[in-house]
Amino acid sequence: MSALDKCLPAAHDEDTGIKITWLGNASIRITIAGLTLLFDPFIPLPGAEYSLTAEELQPAQHVLVTHGHFDHAVSVPETIAAETKAVYLSQSPQKALQSAGVPVSLLVPVQPGDMLDFSTTSGALETKGPPVEVQDAKSNARVAVLRGKHIRFDLKLVVSTSFNLKVLQHRVNIQRILRDHKLFREHDETLVFVVFHVDKTIVVLGSLALDDAEAYPESCDLLVLPFQGHTRLEAKALAIIERLKPKAIMLDHFDDAFPPVSRHIETSGLVQAVAEQYPHVKTIVPQRGEAFIL
Repeated sequence: MSALDKCLPAAHDEDTGIKITWLGNASIRITIAGLTLLFDPFIPLPGAEYSLTAEELQPAQHVLVTHGHFDHAVSVPETIAAETKAVYLSQSPQKALQSAGVPVSLLVPVQPGDMLDFSTTSGALETKGPPVEVQDAKSNARVAVLRGKHIRFDLKLVVSTSFNLKVLQHRVNIQRILRDHKLFREHDETLVFVVFHVDKTIVVLGSLALDDAEAYPESCDLLVLPFQGHTRLEAKALAIIERLKPKAIMLDHFDDAFPPVSRHIETSGLVQAVAEQYPHVKTIVPQRGEAFIL
């Protein structure tokens, strides 16, 4: 048993009431009683397959950013509202968001090894730092910060994206994407957030890759799996499922949110492959904006 395991909430056989909503792209909202966690908020660019306003991303009580790429961090300034208590992120997006005008008082730097303890009653952050023992699991939710990794875009994907009629159709977006890309960089700082409440564990990835040396929890109740960024997505996803052995996966990031760089990804092949190779793993392809209870 690791030091982290000893500090996790004790298991309880009861309904945890964890509500999960996919909002588009890699934006996920997790609500536990009076606590709301919003991951990687993003407002789609013109021509996207869906529309979403900053108001529709609310509530944004606590915002967590997995990495600094523009489609994970650029919409934070528009998302934060009066009820936003903090934005948790690594160094690179912190600098970018400071430049974009986000108050320094809202930006909370985190790094692998940190544990965030939240009250599910008041929604407040109670402690931040190394794991400590939890006294009351029902009124507490924990978020562990682990080292992640960003998927490496393969040459075939880069070529097919660059030499595509969509580039001409969405040339105005290209200008914005290039501008934002200069400020919002990943810099090998991708994080994985692991949410614990009562006896449930949710692993939230911001990119379809894992760090080779990091110790991720196995058999989590839900793995949030981004499904974009490579021409061999199914193989990449299945390798992660094999390593983490989740009870269920929820796909996100498979929509066309920032054309012409993004594209709509067909998910049926992965759904079938998981059913055949891992029949005990449930696959959720969510509908945007529809919540489900874990």
